[in-house]
Amino acid sequence: MRYGKSLVILKSYVFQDLCSIFLRILFFLIENLIVNGEHLAKSQNLRENNKGESIYFDQKKQCWRAELKFTSGSEKIRKSFSAKDISVLMDKISDYKSKAFSKNGLPLFSELSFKSYAENWLITTEKMKLKPTSYIAKCNSLNYQVYPYIGDIPITEITYMDIQKMINSLFDKGYSYSTIKKAFNAVSGCLRHFRVTNQAGINPCEGVVLPKNIEHDSSDYKAFTPDQCKLIEKEAMKRHGTGSLKYRYGPAILFLLYTGMRISELSALTWNDVDFKNNHIVINKNSVVVKTDGHYKHVTQSRPKTKAGARVIPISQKTHDMLTELKKQNGECKYVVATANLKQPQPHTISRSLKDILKNIGISDEDHSYGVHALRHTFASMLFRNGCEVRVVSDLLGHANSIITENYYIHLIQSQRVKAIEDLDKFFD
Repeated sequence: MRYGKSLVILKSYVFQDLCSIFLRILFFLIENLIVNGEHLAKSQNLRENNKGESIYFDQKKQCWRAELKFTSGSEKIRKSFSAKDISVLMDKISDYKSKAFSKNGLPLFSELSFKSYAENWLITTEKMKLKPTSYIAKCNSLNYQVYPYIGDIPITEITYMDIQKMINSLFDKGYSYSTIKKAFNAVSGCLRHFRVTNQAGINPCEGVVLPKNIEHDSSDYKAFTPDQCKLIEKEAMKRHGTGSLKYRYGPAILFLLYTGMRISELSALTWNDVDFKNNHIVINKNSVVVKTDGHYKHVTQSRPKTKAGARVIPISQKTHDMLTELKKQNGECKYVVATANLKQPQPHTISRSLKDILKNIGISDEDHSYGVHALRHTFASMLFRNGCEVRVVSDLLGHANSIITENYYIHLIQSQRVKAIEDLDKFFD
């Protein structure tokens, strides 16, 4: 009896152990099925939702693998990853996507905004081909007239209507035609570059309508009268009791009046450009003040404002007199016009000197129309009044073409035509 009872107890323990082992095995199998099911579901979802991505479990290597295949423009890219844990694998893929860039320096996976692409385009493409002033002007146009409207839109999603709304908004806010056109040209150039480099479709700028260009009245461009010129000449060359000039930039102001040069051209003019032997001045560069890293500095550009800006201006007697005065004033300085420290002057200092002269001779400038550029208009006006042809005036001013000259001075040209007909009447009398 005793042995029989012990045997029953032993069988009971064995059965319990077997049940426990069976349950452990069952739980283990269920747990692995759940984990593998989750992993499988993840890999299947990734295959469905991400074109060119393949994620799977490598039974042989006992690890998770991922393969990425995609094309960026003409660039074909393939990348592989592996990890024992799928969460580590996903982190590797995510890290790669956040740091992956194409050959032209653009993110491959993020939704690239117009602003991000434009900023890269400015640095890599536009900066090397534009003059500093033109580059800064394009940057400002994008910053102030473009980015507030379409900067955050993915560049692949920008439509014709987005750009048209931007143009309409700028027009409603009172921006000039010139400002709106510059903004439109910046957008169009950027999108054209994107379409070409990424083999994309048409430029959404095609079909956008710009506001009508309202031409300025030629009479808005003020010039000094002959009597005013005489007063300016006298005041600009006034001297102190010591013999020194009252206005340091007096000779420079008269030099602008006698040559019609732009102030940026005068600022860059050196004595090497002045040919006393052949009695002419060579204009082949200009100087501008640009802001870089919060500081202003002079930049001499080897190209004038336009191709026609490179020109030769004959030296008149009055121009010769001013050159002689400037040579005495600035000594061995290489620049024709210089500060007291023999450095290039800021344009605004010459402008301020002209304002002081006008104030002292009683010429009012409440509407600020008598700036330094009025000297250039006066030069052109004097030429037309002396019967000079449009083409000759255009060449001396360095305009891109004679049409620009005609648009500026149409009222003077018309008066010359009337005078020519009147002179013809006198011939037949």
